[in-house]
Amino acid sequence: MDPDNGDVTSERCDVRGFFPLIGVLVPLALVQFGTDLSEQSVNTVISRGSTDASPAVLSAFTSSFFIAKFAAGGMLFMRPLALVPVETREDVKLATTIFIVLAAFFTCLMVFIALSPVGVLVSGVPDSGAVCRAFLASSLIPATDGCYRFLQGLLLRRRLVSWCTFGALVDVSCMAITTILVIKFGKVSPSYVQFLAVVPLYVGRAAHLSVLSLGLIRHPNYLTRGRDESELMAINAARDAEGVVVETNNGLTLSFAVKFAYPLMLADLAQRLSRPVVNGFVAHTQGPSALATLGLLYPLGHMCYGWLNNLKVMEPSFIDKPQMRERIAWFAPICMCFSIAWSFTMTLSGANFWILSKIAPSKNFSSDATTFIPLMVFATMGLPVGTRGFLTGKMTADQRTETLVFSGIIRIPGIIAALSVAIALGVRGATVGVIGLFAGFATQSLGIIVGMFMCPKSRSRVYEGDYEGLENDYKREDDESNGICASTEVDVNPKLSKLTAESTLLENGNIEEENLDCVEESKSLSDGIGDDSG
Repeated sequence: MDPDNGDVTSERCDVRGFFPLIGVLVPLALVQFGTDLSEQSVNTVISRGSTDASPAVLSAFTSSFFIAKFAAGGMLFMRPLALVPVETREDVKLATTIFIVLAAFFTCLMVFIALSPVGVLVSGVPDSGAVCRAFLASSLIPATDGCYRFLQGLLLRRRLVSWCTFGALVDVSCMAITTILVIKFGKVSPSYVQFLAVVPLYVGRAAHLSVLSLGLIRHPNYLTRGRDESELMAINAARDAEGVVVETNNGLTLSFAVKFAYPLMLADLAQRLSRPVVNGFVAHTQGPSALATLGLLYPLGHMCYGWLNNLKVMEPSFIDKPQMRERIAWFAPICMCFSIAWSFTMTLSGANFWILSKIAPSKNFSSDATTFIPLMVFATMGLPVGTRGFLTGKMTADQRTETLVFSGIIRIPGIIAALSVAIALGVRGATVGVIGLFAGFATQSLGIIVGMFMCPKSRSRVYEGDYEGLENDYKREDDESNGICASTEVDVNPKLSKLTAESTLLENGNIEEENLDCVEESKSLSDGIGDDSG
């Protein structure tokens, strides 16, 4: 058995090797939980801020908030864009320009809908005044979502998840305080309650963005992924002296940014659209009672598997650590199994039914007969969600996002087909909607796998061996500190490669005596190669 291979296998199986992955995933799960919780403040203010608000006002704001969050799905790609292809200050400037243009576009789109008859058409509310105020109040949601995602991506380049977590906690805290103040002292006319509803959301987002900006100011070398610029310059100088040629980053271009981003945007928009499609299908075929039950069950099921979406950023966050990326292939299935076990435990132990008994408006919505099967289907949701998250993160880190296009295209047709088959097989109630949601994730995962075979692996804009070369440089420096003769991984010349390979196999007792001779002979041979090439 090769001792080197044995060492690699033992390192992959070492539990301590998963601690850095847990240290990134858990804070990101808390960030997502805080974001979901902060958005609930809008519903709280709408329902309690003004008891005289008409149904038209509430319906108009519900429609505008959904369209704003749907548009925000087109900004979610800012985090992987900042996390993977952005490498220089010029790249940051271009990415910032892209963000500003998209933020202005979506904001102007929301204002256009508010001031035109389109708002009445898409919301179905005849009160044009209520529709106008609702869309104006929600017009900045896409911009704020895209901004904090972009800043998170820059911080995750150095795995500064503590700043992301702290920002989410500050967001939730400011939101909660502002919500209490608004409900207690912010009584306004029922016609203008929409503007009051978004105040806690915008205050929390402003605090969140301030914390993330402070993190970037405190860590100005975030572009180097944790390595000082002087350290990188020393490594590059050593490579130049050894004749190692590495393809350098030529800078982020607009065409490459569009090619990288549009598959992610398409996949996110398809995911945002899938829930309304399922809700509409259930409402028209199963009635409002089944839709209400699905609405009550969704938060319980999502709590156990929603955090698996953060697997999308695991490999991009460790793009400079090839060994950690190999561990993620083991870590992702473990997370899926934990999610499934957690969900089954919550249902079979009766915890979910107890929660439903507290939040359901009547016993009909929380009975075991109507909720047990949907909850059991929800318990298996961790498999497709985790698979999709892992594959999406892998393709994003490899800059092969074109493989995600097919998954975004087939998600909605897959949902509609699954819903139709479930009805034909006699499935009834909220179970139909849960099957549709499961089919959406499963279809998208299958689409990514198909896309991986349809789109051949192309050469990344950044040299794929660059980060591995950095890892080898550090390993070589550690070996030199232990008295082992340095070896170069690049095949500059077969004789030189053979010489360096033989030098690494010397016995420990002879290494110290022959180290200087090995270095001098390697240097002379390198000089001879340079003379021949000249």
